[in-house]
Parts: sequence; C-alpha cells; structure tokens
Amino acid sequence: MSAAYVYSGEFTLDAWSSASDTAVVPVVNCVARDPANAGSYIARFGYERTGGSPVARVPYASGGAALNYVSVGGNPLPPRYGVPTAFTIGSHQDQFSVRALDTQSITWWLTSDETRSVVATSATEPVCAPVGQPPA
Repeated sequence: MSAAYVYSGEFTLDAWSSASDTAVVPVVNCVARDPANAGSYIARFGYERTGGSPVARVPYASGGAALNYVSVGGNPLPPRYGVPTAFTIGSHQDQFSVRALDTQSITWWLTSDETRSVVATSATEPVCAPVGQPPA
C-alpha cells in the first residue's frame, strides 16, 4: 500500500455483501489548493481492496446513515460527489473529489464508527499536482 493517505483502519464488507469479501481500505490520494476559491482545498479519494468476490456493493447513504457517506465539517453531503458504491479488487485512485474550506475536515465514512473512515484536511499530504500537470 502507498503511504499517500491517512486512514483509521481496515474493515471487511460482510455488512454489505458476502462474508468472503475482504478488506477495503479508503484512502486520501492527495489534496490541492482550490484554484477557484481562496481559503479552500480539494481532496481526492480512492480505495484499495485486496480480495474477495469480484465486486462488493455499498449504497451511498445520504443524510449521515451508518454506511458509506462523506461529511465536510461534520455535515453529511448528498450523493452527487461520485462516491463509489461498487468496490472492485485492486488499487483505485481518484474515485471522487470533495472541496472544503481550509478550516474543515472531509471524512469518508464506510461504517458508523470512526475506525472505519478516512480523513482529509488542508494539511494532508501528498499535495496533488496542479490541474493540467502530471503527478510528480
């Protein structure tokens, strides 16, 4: 696994699909200054999944339900951000992006307890390449 993320733990998908599904690790791929909004940043999220059935499905739960949602500054977002609901095996970068103020954290929750989430802040590393430039 890459060191390009902060996460609180691994979890299995047995709450959503078959017990043979194995760990999915949510990741923050990188963060970047928001070129359109001073005082804001954009975080890019992805995930890694090591095995199990070919696809594990987790519906997006808007409104802060117990499974698979994103919050900014503690406020749940509606499902328009492209948050994955099907998790295939492998490393999947840049699955969706979320914008937030520098003072807010962005959390991708895959269960209701915080050991199964990933958090981005404006200080999370690595820094994304500027728009239009390849990653370093």
